[in-house]
Amino acid sequence: MKARNKITRWVSVIGVVFILAIFSSLIEPAEGAPGKAVLVSPSGTIEGSTIAFTWKRVPGATWYYLFINDSTGIKVKSWYTAGQVGGASGGNNCSVILSTELVGTGQWWIQTWNNDGNGQWSDAMTFTVSDTAPTWHQILPSNDGTPCNSSRFKCVMNNEAVLDRETGLVWERSPNTTTTEWITAIHTAPGKTIGNRLGWRLPTVEESLTLVDPTQSDPVLPNGHPFTNVNTSERYWTATTYVNDPAGALSVRFLDGSYAFQTKSSVFNLVWHVRGGYGYNSQLTW
Repeated sequence: MKARNKITRWVSVIGVVFILAIFSSLIEPAEGAPGKAVLVSPSGTIEGSTIAFTWKRVPGATWYYLFINDSTGIKVKSWYTAGQVGGASGGNNCSVILSTELVGTGQWWIQTWNNDGNGQWSDAMTFTVSDTAPTWHQILPSNDGTPCNSSRFKCVMNNEAVLDRETGLVWERSPNTTTTEWITAIHTAPGKTIGNRLGWRLPTVEESLTLVDPTQSDPVLPNGHPFTNVNTSERYWTATTYVNDPAGALSVRFLDGSYAFQTKSSVFNLVWHVRGGYGYNSQLTW
């Protein structure tokens, strides 16, 4: 089912590109219809969630159709009057400013229109969204590229760590396979060096659970993830102290995504380091 969904998504995107290409190259515009728009920006790497889409004004065009997709699918398909985009004032350019969160690599097109009919589609312009602030409200696919470069995950720091674009957290790519007591894990984490960088820590239980995909099993990690050495027969410490008993902390098992109370001393678990975020020691009541 996952493979089918992935194929369906890519077929949809490829189909859109193919159809637009066919329309652009084969369908003759009606006599008197406006000419083909020339896109200006954005292209290449872009940042932020407020982006201006700009193209050259087309004489005679009274409407413009803006079509945008990204790695998650179709994001925008809207008509704008020449007046709305500045094309009726005699300027050289038309522009639409959108606050649409775009993910990964995408393309955009413009089609012109007037009372005589549709003009040709513009040529496509391609953009790639740079790493931006966490997008906690989105569900990003992790199997739409390579394990080290998908909409959700990107290998960083000489491939020793993984950026999760859903949360903005950077995770150790290959967790250590040695178990330890909680207090030792807490004390040694700040001195941990990964990718020639310090500043690592234990994740909170909430942060650990952001890696859990309930649709998966053994491990319950997102399909297509880039992590290695994840042991599903052991538990991983979190920084979260159990509020009902400060002598205990919560741990997570990636076999099934469960979390449990365990004594901080005399119990040995694995550690999966994280970088970024707030690093607070949250309290959880059951």
